[in-house]
Order: sequence, then C-alpha cells, then structure tokens
Amino acid sequence: MLRRIEAIVILCLGIGLLIGNPSSLLASGTKSSASEDSISYLLHRSGDDMQKYPQYAFNSARQALDIANRLGKADLKAAAARYMGQAKLNLEDYFEAKKYLSDALSYLGNENPTWKGDILFYLASSNYYLAEYEESNLYYRQAIEIFEKKGDKRKIAMCKQNVGLIYHELDDFKSATTYYKDALTLYQEIDNDTNTAAVFQNLGLICYANGEYDQAMKYLNESVAIYSDLDDAQNIAVSYSNMGLIQLSRMEFEKAYGSFRTSYEMFESAGYKLGKMWAMYNMGTANLQQQKFDASEDEFKKSLRMARELSSPEGVLSSLQALTELKELQGEYKDAFYYFNDYAKLKDSINVLESKERITELEAIYTLQDQGRKLSQSQKAIAASKKAIDKQEARNIVYYILLFVIVMISVIIYMAYRKKKSEEVKMHSSKLDLENVLLEKDKELEAQIMERKIAVESDKLKSAFLANMSHELRTPMNAIIAFSNFLREPDLPEPKKEEYLDHITSAGDSLLHLIDDIIDIAKLESNQLKISIGPVNISRMLRELKKVFLKLKTKNNYSANLVLTMDKHYDYIVNTDVLRVKQILNNLIDNAFKYTRRGVVEFGATHNEDGLLFFVRDTGIGIAPEKLGKIFDRFQQIDSELNRKYGGTGLGLAISKNLAELLGGKIWVESEQGMGSVFYVQIPANNFRKVEVLPDPNTSSRLVTENNYNWQTKTILIAEDEDLNYRVLDSCLSKTHARILRAEDGESAVRICSQEKVDLVLMDIQMPQMDGFEATQKIKSININLPVIAQTSFAMANEKERCIDVGCDEYITKPLDLEKLLAIIQKLFE
Repeated sequence: MLRRIEAIVILCLGIGLLIGNPSSLLASGTKSSASEDSISYLLHRSGDDMQKYPQYAFNSARQALDIANRLGKADLKAAAARYMGQAKLNLEDYFEAKKYLSDALSYLGNENPTWKGDILFYLASSNYYLAEYEESNLYYRQAIEIFEKKGDKRKIAMCKQNVGLIYHELDDFKSATTYYKDALTLYQEIDNDTNTAAVFQNLGLICYANGEYDQAMKYLNESVAIYSDLDDAQNIAVSYSNMGLIQLSRMEFEKAYGSFRTSYEMFESAGYKLGKMWAMYNMGTANLQQQKFDASEDEFKKSLRMARELSSPEGVLSSLQALTELKELQGEYKDAFYYFNDYAKLKDSINVLESKERITELEAIYTLQDQGRKLSQSQKAIAASKKAIDKQEARNIVYYILLFVIVMISVIIYMAYRKKKSEEVKMHSSKLDLENVLLEKDKELEAQIMERKIAVESDKLKSAFLANMSHELRTPMNAIIAFSNFLREPDLPEPKKEEYLDHITSAGDSLLHLIDDIIDIAKLESNQLKISIGPVNISRMLRELKKVFLKLKTKNNYSANLVLTMDKHYDYIVNTDVLRVKQILNNLIDNAFKYTRRGVVEFGATHNEDGLLFFVRDTGIGIAPEKLGKIFDRFQQIDSELNRKYGGTGLGLAISKNLAELLGGKIWVESEQGMGSVFYVQIPANNFRKVEVLPDPNTSSRLVTENNYNWQTKTILIAEDEDLNYRVLDSCLSKTHARILRAEDGESAVRICSQEKVDLVLMDIQMPQMDGFEATQKIKSININLPVIAQTSFAMANEKERCIDVGCDEYITKPLDLEKLLAIIQKLFE
C-alpha cells in the first residue's frame, strides 16, 4: 500500500529582527564611561552581524558581557546576554539560546525596561523549537503584555502568530485559528504584507488539516497574490506546494502535478535547492497516483540524487521509500528489495547516531561529576577504615583481658574441685581454645590491615598519577615556552636557532603523543573508541614501522639495534584496523627502546592456527616477577622507581591491552629481570592471504628532498581562515617557488578558482561562510581535474571518507606533517 505523501509544509515563525538601539540599553540621563561606550559599540556590531554572521554577533556580545561583568551592572549584563541568546537562536543552538536568554532575565530581576519584551519573545521562540510548548506560551503572553503597553502592533502580531503555531503543533486547530486571525488583523492594520501572506499560509494549512479544502485553496491563493506583488519566488513556490497537497487529497492528480511543477520552477528561480528536491519528489508522487510509472521513477531518482547532494537524510529516506513502493507496484521485487535495504540501513544509522551523540554527551557530563565524587568517597572510606581498625584493636585488647581473667578463674575452680590430673587436662584444653581464638582474631586483624593498605595504595597511586601527568605535560610545555623566548634574542647564531627549533619540535611531538594517549584512555573508559576494519598489508606496515623507528633511533641516539623478522618472500594481508595495530606496536617498540640501552630490539609477525601473532623482543632490563601481573594496569608504571629514570605516564600498555581486546585478540608478556622481555599480541587473521612480496608504493626511484621541489610554474590556492595556519603553509611552500594565493573562506576559494588558473587547492574543512565540503563540490563542478587536498583538525574515523565523497583527491590531518604534505603535492603534480 502507498503511504500518504505530504508536500513541503513551511510554517512561518515570523521571528523577525527585534534588534533595538544598543545605546538605549545604557542608563539614560548619565554620562557613560569608556567601558560603557565599548559595550554600546560591541552590541551595535553584534546587531549588525546578527542575521548574516550570527557567530560573529555572538563573539561581540560575549566580549560585551565580559566588560559588563567587570562593571557589575545588571542592565548591561542583561543586554549582552540577550544578544548572545539571539545569536544562538539564529545558529539553531536552542539549548544555549535558552540558557543565555534566561540569564538575561535573571540579570534584570524586577526591572522592566522596554526591551525586556524582546528577551521574552526570543526565550519563547527557543522553548518552541525545543517543543517546550507550555513555557513558550507563557513567555509569549508576557511579551504581549509589554508590547501592548508600548503599542507595538507588529510585535504583538508576531507573538500571536507564534502562539497560533503552538496550538497548531498541538492539533488545537480552533485556538490556532483564533490567534492566526488576531495576528492577521494587526498585520493588515500596519500594512505588513510579508507577514500577512505568511498568516494566510498558516490558515490554509489549518483548513487543509480540517478537510476544508475550498477555504484552504482560497487562503493559499491570497498568499500567492501577495507574494507575487512582493516578487517573493520562494514563498510563492511554498504556496503552490501546499496547493498540490490539497489537490492530491481531492484526487486531482493532473492539477496536483501542475502545482508541483510550478513550485519546482519557482524554487529554481529562487535558487532554493532543498525546495527543488521536495518539489521533484512531489511530482513523482502525483505521477505515481496516475500510474505513470516511468515518469514517476525518473522523478524519484532525481529527488534522491538531489537529496544526496544536499546531504538531506530525510530526503534520501523519503525517495528510497517511494522507489521501494513504486517497484513493489510494478512487481519488480528484486529492485524493491535493494531500495528498501538502502532505506533500512540509512534509517538505522540515523537512529543509532542520534542515540550515540546523546549518550556521549550524558556520559561526558556524568564522568566529570563522578570523578570528583569517587575521589571524595575514597578518602572518606580510608578514614573510616582507619577509625574502624583503631576501634577494633581497642576492643581486642579488652577482649583478651576479659578472656584471660575468665580462664584464670576457671583454672582456680578446677584446681580447687578436681584432682590434679583432671585439672591439668582442663588447663591444657583451655589453652588450646585460647590459642584458636587468638589465631582467628589475628586473621581478622590481618584482613582489615590489608584492606586499609589497598585503599591507601589506591589513593597513593591516583595522586602519583596526577602528579606525574602534571610533570609530563609541563615538561614539553616548559621547553616550548623557554626555547621560543630564546629565539627572540636578536644576535642569536644560526646554529643555535636550528638547535632551539629542534627542541621545540621534539617537545611538540611529545605533547601531541601525550594528548593522544589521554584522549584514547578517555574514549576507552566511555566505550567510544571504535574499530574500523579493512584490508591491511601487514608486511608492508611492519616495514614502514622499521623506517620510522630507525629515524627515531638516530634522532634519540638509541644504541640498541633494530631487527625486523618476517617472511621475506610473501606479504601477509588480513582484514583488521591498521591504525590500532600500528598504535599497539608503536607503544611496544617505543617501550623496548626506552628500557634497552644496548643489545637488540626485534619485532615481527607470524601466522598460526589462532590468527596473526606479533612479537616485540628486547634485551633490556626486564620485569620483576611480582610486577608481571600488573604491567597492563593503568598508572602502574608510576608506582615504580623506573618512572624517575625513564619517564612516561603508564598509559601505553593499558591502551595497548584494550585495543588488542577490541580487535578480538589479546596481549601478554614473558620476561626475566635483567634478561629482557617479549611482548606478544595475538589478533584474528580475518580473510588471511599470502601474496608474493609487493613493491612498496611509497618507495620512489629517486629520493625527493625539500630542496628538489621547484614549482615555479605552479599556482597553489590555500583556503584557510586561521592566520597562523596559513603562515605555516605559506612558509613551507614559499621554498618551492610556487605562486601562492589565499582564500579566507569557502566562497572566496570558489570565486578564485573560477577566475584564476589554479593548479592545486589546499582546502581547510572548517571555514566561515561556506565550509570546505561545499566549496570542494563547487570547485569540482568548475574544474573536475583540479586536485584538492583536504586538511582538517578532526581526525575522526569517517572524516576521510566524507572528504573523498565530496571530491577531495587527498586528505591530511592537523598538526600537518609538512614533509608528507610536500610529497603528496608532488605526487598530484606528477
């Protein structure tokens, strides 16, 4: 059966510009200070940027709030918070909008300036979008009272129209109609044609919901007439879409098709791509009702293609469902199955993503709160345990004294009334009983002491970890800050500059590695670290690791030799997560070098009946037997004297253990103190293949160094909004003699590519105006052969796939590996 198809329904919220004069927000009748003038200027700028650049508007208002906080003036704080809330509302961040607008009301207290109504209006709108209709209705009514005192009919009408929207959402059509008509009367009194037409749209939808199709068409025709006078193509298209919906309900399929066709043309004229997508979808629906299957299929496929280009999950789902039903009607069940399969996968992924995002948010908040609570509980438990042990010791002493007295009395009684032999037997028996009691009490006392010791050790371990983490973070930061200041010396020799820069780079690498470990352990704690499985050439990966550690060996003056043991004739290929396998081996090899001052560090992989077995063997200091059971526990390294000698946070092996288990495998160690260690990692060999050794694609017949790059005939466009990031790239590429152009946002990048001869684009993904995804799509539509390299700070699992999907040729994450970047550019130029 065909499901009911609905056309585009756009409810006009009427949240217009309610931006007052910021200077009026300052206390009148007094001479404003320089700080107050700064607030007035910042709020003016926020108001100017509010509609087109809401993020900039928010930043300006936040600066104003900082100054107002220093002045301690409630009215200025309220004004700044109001603008911050309005900006968040325009950015569709409704939770944050509600927060700042509520703050603005609390700053005002019982004061009632004229612009308090605007705060209530925006707060009501935030609650509306959050589906908190009762609160929204209350705030709109409070705003109406203020606007009525001012005699501001336009704002009263907007509030009434939005109250009508609330009742519309709640299916209380009678109340909704009453408020819509009140708003309509006010808009007509002040000749506000745009909002008058919007209310006609709302009334038309109410009549449609009630089955009053003739009256609904009348209202929609009136809205079309007004929008035609205003030359508003987009809203004319919306009206025709809703007319088509009514005509579908009347079974007037040919007329409905004509209305949807007109809406498509009007959306195209207005340049509204999302509207075009839905209009095409509705055209397919009208043709399907007439059993024009070929035309309907063509239109549904076009709407599906548009939805994917616009990244509209709702559009993709609707088109896939419509195609499923179409193929079902035609009896083409195989095609229907494929469309339905795509539909089900997408729907499930959307539901899972929404759930995961909410769970992640709640877990992050809970974790922050829980950490402090657990530490406090641990301290209280230790104190309680100590107190209990002290009390128990006192009770034991009293008990022993009493017991001794009882035994002595018993002995005296036995000596008086029994024979000597009988008395000796009794005394011996009493002695045995006493020894047993003492033995039991000793065991209880030992258990209590052990529990206390464990609690103290746990607290000591956490405190030591925090102290060590502070040290590990501050050490590279201290080097970066100190050597950066040394570079400011005017007469510093060039060799010293190179030395200091090497120190800064090394410290930065250490800091980045530490941050990666902290992020990984946090993800593992919250079960957010995911595995991405794909084909991996294990042999090639091991050869790459050897190259990396040979460079580190030279750089860090490691004296131990590095040996790779593997099959020389065949490459091993399995399905696994190459990033996580590399991370495990990196940790193990790095530890091996750290604790092996001389001798050999050997690593490799073999295939056995349980899967793929990796090993890292060293001839270093080894591990004491009592430490083997704890070596993979978090923070254990800091409980050792080795920490002061070798450094580290104690996270590497714990992370490696968790990653191995996530891959479906395990990790263990064999070691003898003073004789070295062998770490083993066993993972499943899914889809294992052996192939003859493949040539390494990263190996070139000639080594290209930075001095070999000469791109003086090339033009490279750097699309980057951050000045510091741009300067890094410009400094790197200037040595290649290439012509460098810059675009500070996506729109500028597209414009430059359409006007200039550009040979390659370095595209930052996160930019204002237009992000890198959209900019790349437009650039590729201009010149599909123009290479684009995506550069992003978001090294998420699906980020690379998304960049490639929009047309990027290569992908690199920040902080940038400049040598790797130059090699990628050279490859694309070749």
